Amino acid sequence: MKKERFLAYNDAVLAIIVTIMVLSLPQPQEASWHAIWALHSRFFAYAVSFLEISVLWTIHHNAFHLVHHVNHTILWVNALWLFCVTLLPYATEFVGEHIWSPVAESFYGLVFSAFSASFLYLLWILVKHDCVKEEHKELIFDEVRISIDIMIKILGFALIPLFPPAILLSALIDNLIWLIPDKSAKYLKKMVN
Repeated sequence: MKKERFLAYNDAVLAIIVTIMVLSLPQPQEASWHAIWALHSRFFAYAVSFLEISVLWTIHHNAFHLVHHVNHTILWVNALWLFCVTLLPYATEFVGEHIWSPVAESFYGLVFSAFSASFLYLLWILVKHDCVKEEHKELIFDEVRISIDIMIKILGFALIPLFPPAILLSALIDNLIWLIPDKSAKYLKKMVN
C-alpha cells in the first residue's frame, strides 16, 4: 500500500472523530452566559480530547514522514489505534457530563490510556520492523517522553479517589508535554527548508 493512501485514511478518520466530538456538545438551555458556563465541564472535556487528537495527529504525521514503507503489521496496529481513538467521543461526552464521577473519569482514563498505548505500540512497530532509517529511530520512539507520559497517566489514576478530574488534568498535562518541540520536529524542519 502506498504511504499516502494510508495517511489519507488516518486523516479522514481523525477528522470525523473531531467532528463527532464537537457535534456532541449540547446547546445551552438559553442564550445567556450563565447557560454557557453551565456547560463548562463539557467544553473542558472537549478541549482536552481535541488537544489529544491534535497531538497524536502531529506525532503520527512527523513519524510517518520518516517512514519509508508501510507493511501489513503496521496497517493492523494502526487500525487498533484508530479503534481506540474512535472511543474518545463517547468517553469525552461521558466524562463531560459526569466530571466528578470516579467511574466516568476512570473510563475516560482507560480510553485515553488505550489509544496512547496502541499509538506507542505503533511507533515501536515502526522502529522494530525497520520501517525507518537507523538514524531516525530515536526520533520516532522518544523513550524519555514515553516514560514521563506513563508516569503522568499513573499519577492521574492514583489521584482519582481524592480528586476525580485528575484524569482530565493528567491528560491535559500529558499533551502539553508532547507539544514541546523535540528532535524529530527540529529534524523535519531542517528537511523541509
